[in-house]
Amino acid sequence: LPFLRSFEDMHFVFLPGKDEEYATRLKTLFDAMKLENVTVLDYVDDMAALMHGCDLAILKSGGLTVTECLCAHLPMILLGKSYGQEKANTTMLTGMGASMHVTTARELIVTLRHLHDHPESLKALLINGEVLRRPHAAEDIAIATMELVGKPQKRKRVFCRFYWGGKPAHIR
Repeated sequence: LPFLRSFEDMHFVFLPGKDEEYATRLKTLFDAMKLENVTVLDYVDDMAALMHGCDLAILKSGGLTVTECLCAHLPMILLGKSYGQEKANTTMLTGMGASMHVTTARELIVTLRHLHDHPESLKALLINGEVLRRPHAAEDIAIATMELVGKPQKRKRVFCRFYWGGKPAHIR
């Protein structure tokens, strides 16, 4: 964390979500370290707006967050070891050149320095992310599903149905 001070023209935003205890610890730590280029935000309602205001996201490789970053045209540094689905996301994103991956604090600082000194690398992450970006995926899936199922049959409209012993008595 002390190395964040060396990035004078960068501002870091930490998002602990609804974990108030963690947010308080972070705020206390950053105040004690006198880090002026760091902000801790509590729960954020409009994450899309925040993402559009950022130049880079440092995150775990969870499916929803990665998808949001791709749709927001936000380059990513994937942080930490990943397992299962997250490992598949990390492998795919780094393999396509749509993100960078670090596992240690030292690697993160080196990667941040590289991106700071070579802004064209951020642009490359964005360009490579475009290949994976699917902003209308949910709608495309719904349309494809409806095509597989077929059009629903139109039901005969009736005013009411009367049942006697589990069988219709008559229909009007």
